[in-house]
Amino acid sequence: MKTFIVQRVACFDPASIVDDAVRMDTADSKTRKTFLEDTAIIAISDRAVRLRALQRKAENLARCSAVIA
Repeated sequence: MKTFIVQRVACFDPASIVDDAVRMDTADSKTRKTFLEDTAIIAISDRAVRLRALQRKAENLARCSAVIA
């Protein structure tokens, strides 16, 4: 963040524009972080659903194998 501010000031951007850019970047960072966290939760939930479905298939196969044997 410090590098970003220094670069903007070095390009002679007014303080008000630098301030707005920093606020915008902070908001983007928060949004990005929330998105990544939510995505991780969704992936874990999706994995649990897939594992339960796989477990049901394995149990059905075991029952069918027991009936055949």
